[in-house]
Amino acid sequence: MRLIGVDTPESVDPRRPVEFFGKEASAFTRRLVDGERVRLRTDRYGRTLAYVHLADGTFLNAEIIQQGYGHAYTRFPFKYLDEFRQFQREARQAGRGLWGAAPEAERRVASAAPSPASSGLPAALARWDDNRNGRITCAEARRHGIAPVPRGHPAYRYMRDGDGDGVVCE
Repeated sequence: MRLIGVDTPESVDPRRPVEFFGKEASAFTRRLVDGERVRLRTDRYGRTLAYVHLADGTFLNAEIIQQGYGHAYTRFPFKYLDEFRQFQREARQAGRGLWGAAPEAERRVASAAPSPASSGLPAALARWDDNRNGRITCAEARRHGIAPVPRGHPAYRYMRDGDGDGVVCE
């Protein structure tokens, strides 16, 4: 099942590495729904896309974005698109969840000494620099599943935030 309008960092796909804040987002969602009765609403085409409402009235899709554990997925229109965009802006401005400071392990990776590899990036980040130019492009970030990239992410400092809003590759 997919949550309509929500894009959380990858944490379970065996073909891909766990993305920045993926474990935290997964644990947050699990804490909210574990042992709870939920009401699912599928989209108008009957696909396994859902709006999830908890018994206490919490709208799970919105709560994940409001608390910063996921992004508003805006590629396709949906009923709550404008609200989710606003929730994401508010979470980002407040520094909640993935918009806040990076976990200690991520800060260590970001501050690691540069690798002798030709890209000039720290070894832990060079895997995202496909063209080995010492920068990470949005195309590379999307290809590796790390886009959009918030300010706390270790790749952020090797990218260009043209509008200065703290997020690259929106």
